[in-house]
Amino acid sequence: MITMARLWEQQSGRRLAGILQVGDMGAFPDPARLDDATARMARSDPDELGFASYCVATEEGERYLGGPGVPVTVFIRGNHEDFDYLGQFPEPEAVDPWNRLWYVPDGAVFELERGGRVIRIAGFGGISPRDEVAKQSKKSRHAVAHAGSHGAPDPRCFSLEDAALAFSGEAPIDILLTHAGPDHPDLPGGSPALAALSRRLAPRAHLFGHHHVALGPTEGPGGGLLVGLDHLEFGRRGELREASAGVLTLDGEATSFEVFEASRHPWLAGVRRDTYRGLLPAPGASLLGG
Repeated sequence: MITMARLWEQQSGRRLAGILQVGDMGAFPDPARLDDATARMARSDPDELGFASYCVATEEGERYLGGPGVPVTVFIRGNHEDFDYLGQFPEPEAVDPWNRLWYVPDGAVFELERGGRVIRIAGFGGISPRDEVAKQSKKSRHAVAHAGSHGAPDPRCFSLEDAALAFSGEAPIDILLTHAGPDHPDLPGGSPALAALSRRLAPRAHLFGHHHVALGPTEGPGGGLLVGLDHLEFGRRGELREASAGVLTLDGEATSFEVFEASRHPWLAGVRRDTYRGLLPAPGASLLGG
């Protein structure tokens, strides 16, 4: 994620205001607390365990987060995290020694300052609760990951009540980050509650992940730009999955999203499982002049 952001800066000659991550960061400081799905994925992809090298002082963390000009990352919870760990942060807070990785809990707003302007980013993570999934069509239910069982609340899921009340009385929101996607004609299994949230907030952009599909950019429930991102990972031959990242631009009243695709971004071909760690300059060096 950080490598791609810095390489885009190098290729474009422009600087990013920040990095937005839509959940499933793999926030497991203690690998002994991995959920079954993450542990299974980590057997073939050790990067699934990468968070542990960034939430404490390590050489790897210093290389990627300690240098000059590293953009701030704003992330929300997905459904594969250590929820007890994230639960200790009731407000947006940096979780790393370099103050680069900022977690935004459900219902909180992170204000990203850039060039005298404040970009307001609302976070609402997790997946649909069982009660919402049960009301969806058979096709939609098939497209939704199993979201809990009867009994104690499932920590992977958001609360329908919280979704209905979140951000009440807040100033206008520029960007809404959700892990699951909203109900949308092109997204089987999208959440009606998140669609209602998006309509109520009317953000300029609504970004989500989770569904293993790419969507948009298109018009979202709130009238702004809606973008669904595929998982940022490597394929069997070490190639980067496309439509897993891109650049969101807020330019005056205009909002746009450019999806990273190899046809338009040839530098992506060099970002491979076996090469990406060698693509950044040494610590203390800058990717950009001036």
